[in-house]
Amino acid sequence: MIESILKIDTDLFLYLNGLNHSSLDSTIEYISNSIIPGIFIILLFLIFGYKKFGKKIGLCFIALLITFGLTDSISSKGFKDNIKRLRPMHEPSIMSQVYTAGRGRGGGKYGFVSSHAANTFGVATFIFLMLGSTYKGFRLLFFWSTLVSFTRIYLGKHYPLDLICGAMLGILIAFVCYKIVFTLWLKSKQPFPSLP
Repeated sequence: MIESILKIDTDLFLYLNGLNHSSLDSTIEYISNSIIPGIFIILLFLIFGYKKFGKKIGLCFIALLITFGLTDSISSKGFKDNIKRLRPMHEPSIMSQVYTAGRGRGGGKYGFVSSHAANTFGVATFIFLMLGSTYKGFRLLFFWSTLVSFTRIYLGKHYPLDLICGAMLGILIAFVCYKIVFTLWLKSKQPFPSLP
């Protein structure tokens, strides 16, 4: 059963990774690795969050940072270092078929789960839970998360299953952090926005 799932995962990776074109390489690498979109998203969160919550945006911002810290550390230390599934670019049986956008075989050795997917989906979910009911545009964060995740396949860093499980981890952690903020807000006897 597990072997069949991994075979499907590998075949799907090879198909998607094969949809590459050298003219897209620099754009894909920028989307995958630039911190500028993340900074922009945080600024939007702070601006619109302040409009909605006032000074209590500080509590929300701390919870967002905790969410990011948890998704990053758990995906790396909790999963990658223990499950030790080789990244596609390091897997001997397929590495000769993997397109890496000219960057060679860089990156960590193990890839399950994807920290990029966990981090972006964690941030997107937390922000959406906090602001999505008022500002519908924040739904686009899930498009951003999906796009960043796809770049990891393009660059030969992750299998689809790495990304799916990373996204699920990020969503779960974000929801837990949101519920903790919700509890703290209730203790302060201040109204808290309903779930979007």
